[in-house]
Amino acid sequence: MSPGTRYCALMLAASAAVTACTTETRPAGGMPQERDSAGVRIVTHGALDRAPRWHLADAPDVVLGTDDTAPLHLAWSARRLDRDEIAVANGGSREILLFDRGGRLLRRIGGPGPGPGEFHHQSLRIVAGDDRSIAVLELGFLWRLIHFTRQGEYTSEESRPTLSGHGLEDLTAAPTGTVVALSSPLHPGPYMPHGPRREPAALIRIGFTNDRADTLGFYPGAEIFAADVGPQPTIGGGTQTGPRLLRRLLAPDSRVAGGGDPWTFIVGDQAEGGFDVYSSEGVLILRTRWEPTEQILSPRDIAAATKEYLEQPVARRDLAAARRALRVVDSPERTPVFSELLVARDGAFWVRRYPLPGDPMVDWRVFSRAGLHAGTLTVPANLRVLEAGSDYLLARATDVLGVETIELWRFAR
Repeated sequence: MSPGTRYCALMLAASAAVTACTTETRPAGGMPQERDSAGVRIVTHGALDRAPRWHLADAPDVVLGTDDTAPLHLAWSARRLDRDEIAVANGGSREILLFDRGGRLLRRIGGPGPGPGEFHHQSLRIVAGDDRSIAVLELGFLWRLIHFTRQGEYTSEESRPTLSGHGLEDLTAAPTGTVVALSSPLHPGPYMPHGPRREPAALIRIGFTNDRADTLGFYPGAEIFAADVGPQPTIGGGTQTGPRLLRRLLAPDSRVAGGGDPWTFIVGDQAEGGFDVYSSEGVLILRTRWEPTEQILSPRDIAAATKEYLEQPVARRDLAAARRALRVVDSPERTPVFSELLVARDGAFWVRRYPLPGDPMVDWRVFSRAGLHAGTLTVPANLRVLEAGSDYLLARATDVLGVETIELWRFAR
């Protein structure tokens, strides 16, 4: 089977599985339509302009990381615990930092090293935490689920080898350590040298007791194409010629996120207005769709996005090659529909509208567990929301000097 035929077959199979043999209709008058089909709840909205506006506080309640005794770097995740304490996974120091409600550092958990309760890798995620214990998932050469008491004492851990043969583009993790990810082919088939293409990404579920990944379906992957940008340096110090796989600036991809109690996860294609919701066992239970609202990009927007891309470390390693790649890439006309997904502690589904380059503020659209648009919250664009609840959000802020802080913001519905 040719690569093109395989691509079409996979996408048709994914479409058949996800749509559950249904035909969607657009709601009249902008009101959402709800129905069930083959055990899947389907909610279809018009434009998302009828839900109320929620209001963010003027300033954060708590700011963590301003004290020199606990600087933050690579703070990948944060979780609000009972008694309003906040745990932060600080990848730079390979520690879990526990703060009280006033922002005072209470204790450090873990630390770099090979021993029990120590972390080998910077990629740390707090997947569970309450008044008794904290569970941390480390994604390195081994995947390790490590358990601590609230006082920071190491109690136990589970581990498994990193999944081989898969390029994990985006992932989320359940409190049990089960990982759900979008996986792209490590060695995609040949590409024509003209026009973009989206290789299908497999939605996979990986448990600590499984020797293999369970494939749940397929979603469109990153938009890529092949172009000759001249000689490229190799790891061995030589050069490589020929077409190179490139991503278009502001190209759409698919995203996955998980959370809530009971734990669920959502998947969405950034080129479409909507997301799918799965149970922790990987069963599709809800589809929500709305009229997509991409934003038209001006030449000024393209210039701002180009500048932002060239300042990233991946581009700065070879600026000449990055600039050549941009010259052969057609500039997009519109932004993707959304940039990020989040499942809140209360089970609500949060969708971050894709901002225009340089926008100071950005909208998060919040949907209920039933898939109905409940409200819209506007937040500063420099806040990377790590966790949300019914009246708060925890976010990582990065200033112009690259200094990180974790901030707790309140909002009113």
